[in-house]
Amino acid sequence: MFERKAALRPNLGRRLPAASRSVAGSRSFAVTTTDYSNDSSVTRCAMGSHFVGRYKLVSSENFEEYMKVLGVNPFLRKIGNLAVPIIEFTIDDGLWTIRSYTVFKNLALSFRLNEEFVEVTPDGRQVLTIFTLEDDKLVQRQKATKKHEKDSVIVREVREEKMFVVRRLLSDNKFYAVPTIGNNLRKSSM
Repeated sequence: MFERKAALRPNLGRRLPAASRSVAGSRSFAVTTTDYSNDSSVTRCAMGSHFVGRYKLVSSENFEEYMKVLGVNPFLRKIGNLAVPIIEFTIDDGLWTIRSYTVFKNLALSFRLNEEFVEVTPDGRQVLTIFTLEDDKLVQRQKATKKHEKDSVIVREVREEKMFVVRRLLSDNKFYAVPTIGNNLRKSSM
């Protein structure tokens, strides 16, 4: 599950705090951020504006199996399972950006709705990707560009200040990962 925070300015070279691990194995970030939701540099557009903000991973189910079926190598699967990302969504004049901050690597993906583009996934695969808004859900369709790779669909939905993500591989129509994105960071106490 990810927790949400109001829209923030880009990271501008600042490092996010390191993740900590509890004895029980649950992971959490101690995050201190400022709410820039009234800043004119961040434009909220009506279509999809409910996604704008920052989210913290709280729980993830079956992500390792999803990565395994995708063909991600064991080392990258281990890193993927250990990562506790902070995900930031911004929309500026129709250009969406999803930033992922972890202690391992920071990533950014920018796109416009309904426009296909070549995406290089965190594990290095090149896929043809298109994002659409369907029933207030952000749907990301990834089409494999190599014969042995698999197509997938990632559906993101915000409900009651929580974002839920469901990942599905199209080749066998099985759900492999259900990362749940949780409480709004600006409303949660940290």
